[in-house]
Amino acid sequence: MKYISLPQRSLILFIFIFLTSSQCREEPLADMKNPPDLRPLSATTETLVETSNNFAIDLFRSIQQENTSENVFISPLSVDIALHMTVNGGSGDTKAVMKETLGVVTMSDEEVNQAAKSLTDQLLGMDRQVILSIANSIWYQDVLTLQPGFDALIQNFYDGRIEGLSFTNPEAKETINDWVEDKTQGKIKNLIEEITPDDVMFLINAIYFKANWQYQFDPSQTHDEPFYLADGTSVPVKMMSNKGTKLHFLYREDLQLLDIPYGNGQFSMTIVLPQGDHSVDELIDQLSEEKVADWLGQADTTTTQLMLPKFKTEFKLDLKDVLAGMGMELPFTPDASFHNFFAQNIGENLYIDRVIHQSFIEVAEEGSEAAAATAVVISYRSSNSSPEPTVIRVDRPFVYFIREKHTQAILFAGTMLNPSH
Repeated sequence: MKYISLPQRSLILFIFIFLTSSQCREEPLADMKNPPDLRPLSATTETLVETSNNFAIDLFRSIQQENTSENVFISPLSVDIALHMTVNGGSGDTKAVMKETLGVVTMSDEEVNQAAKSLTDQLLGMDRQVILSIANSIWYQDVLTLQPGFDALIQNFYDGRIEGLSFTNPEAKETINDWVEDKTQGKIKNLIEEITPDDVMFLINAIYFKANWQYQFDPSQTHDEPFYLADGTSVPVKMMSNKGTKLHFLYREDLQLLDIPYGNGQFSMTIVLPQGDHSVDELIDQLSEEKVADWLGQADTTTTQLMLPKFKTEFKLDLKDVLAGMGMELPFTPDASFHNFFAQNIGENLYIDRVIHQSFIEVAEEGSEAAAATAVVISYRSSNSSPEPTVIRVDRPFVYFIREKHTQAILFAGTMLNPSH
């Protein structure tokens, strides 16, 4: 049996859910009773996927740099969709800055909106064994009137629920949070902690994902094992084990990569472990869409004995400072302008006050469950025989992705530093 020695250091865990064309040489046999929707993507949708993945990795890197001691888990796709909805209300330099940060300056608003709709539709049709929900909503102060056509745009391209509420009524916050909780199967609670007197609109995306592993773990083979932290110490975790699993696997001097399929094989979790003297920080610093695709392209199908920790992570943060640091500073300042939300002439007084992101993931023997929600808050300025198996022990902090293999769209990203937390 071939054993692979993993480095005694942090292993970062990304979870991206990609809609990707496979980069690996051999794919698991697809379930013909559950065929994926492999329609070719339009040129604009391919462009949006590429820009969204670049934004996803930049966002993840920026968040990780500010949260080096935490298990980070985000849904870049949720943030991306919420911000694209918001761009439709922007005007002038504010819209231009947002589109530049999102990487879509060469695309018209209509092209972006149509590509977002096409991507969502195709993601939802990839695997009937996978439960995937992508929901959008806009809630606004009911004393205001929406700009003519804005509600139709959101409904047509984002299938969004649009509702006016009295934000002075304490039940308004409960109504919004109940919607988010419902769309995430109870996993994201109390996304909106307060509605301030200046808040006039909440643009929200919610994503829910639940899938069984293609090769499930036997619970009787789950035992307490050490997980080695970045400082060399260890903590006991419930380590799942599955012998004889065929996975796409890449072994290099600087990293190891394994790709664990769900359902019919279109969605998968990709785990990347730093190797040798290389650290998680070094791995994150070199991440790019091109490198991830290259690593996946080098992976071969390997019979393995996989040992993976059970874990559950919840994460919440305001993305305001992170997004400003990525170049999207203007929309958060008094110089912002959002003329395309409301019929009233108040666009020069509107700005993004906060971008709340909250996420959840649980990984167990049968599969994974993940959810995330993003709220962009707009305020008024008043003055997340078979060969011998290769033994893969995921026993330190690591990088992981959940991917779909046709279009390369990133849904989630995270880091796992300590599964016992």
